[in-house]
Amino acid sequence: ASQLNPFSSYHLSMNTGFPNKYDRTHLYSGAALMIHGGCSSAGCYAMTDPNIEEIYAAVRDAIRGGQTSVQLQIYPFEMGFVNMFLHRKNTNYAFWQELKTGWDWFEHNKMPIPVDIKDKKYYIRS
Repeated sequence: ASQLNPFSSYHLSMNTGFPNKYDRTHLYSGAALMIHGGCSSAGCYAMTDPNIEEIYAAVRDAIRGGQTSVQLQIYPFEMGFVNMFLHRKNTNYAFWQELKTGWDWFEHNKMPIPVDIKDKKYYIRS
């Protein structure tokens, strides 16, 4: 709940929790990477005001309903076979293959991904 900001200068915002465990493992620095409205940004995830209203309300209501957290998944594109093939030569492809394991798990189970970090990579716990 403390990561939700209804008084943001970008309409509404929420802190993504960056850097997460993966980022800290890779020694990435930074803080306050936000998702917000206003549809303009220099580093955050900006979107239209109606879209942030929908996401914000879903997170707020989940917290009000008793959840202590909400899993955030951000992908560079829909990670189906065709898109992965089309992006196979991108320098980020190896990392995107890590993300795809989470994408596939979520698409199959429709539940939060039981993710952890192992050998500096995302790892799906069984």
